Formats: sequence, C-alpha cells, structure tokens
Amino acid sequence: TYTGRSGSAIGRIHRPDLFMITLRDMMGTSTPQSVRRLALHIGLNKHTVWRWRMLTFSIIGKAPLFGHRGGGRDASAGVAQGVAGVGQTLR
Repeated sequence: TYTGRSGSAIGRIHRPDLFMITLRDMMGTSTPQSVRRLALHIGLNKHTVWRWRMLTFSIIGKAPLFGHRGGGRDASAGVAQGVAGVGQTLR
C-alpha cells in the first residue's frame, strides 16, 4: 500500500508516531534519554529504538551542512526532509 512515506528512508516504519517521539527525544533541547529508558517509556524493544537512532544519524549524515551557494544550513533540516511524510500522517 502506498503512503506518504513510501520510498523514503522511513517508509518501512510501522509506528511513525513512536518514531517521532524518538526523534523529538534526540533533537529536543534537553539531553536525550538513554536507549533503554526511552524504550521502556514508549513500550518498545531497546533494539528498535537503537535502530531508529542509527537511521536518524544516517539521514543526518547524508544531509549537506551547507548549501551549494554557501548559505548555512542546520543539520536537522536533513532529518526534516527524511521524515516529511510523518508529520502529516500524525495529524
């Protein structure tokens, strides 16, 4: 079945709502929780949370930090592009 996430880096995530909680925990202003604590908090296996964190880092790693015209760019913009369909799905 086609969704807004199909073909994206997060296309195969079955719980985009919990992925967004994990992403907010990582990118928020406070120190991220440990993988074990976050997994316990949202009711997932710690290995799932770990894989989601590694996926997020791979998306950030692919995002250019500076545009080709020299303008500054926040690294989290790459994550936002990678999860563009998730926010719409949650609304």
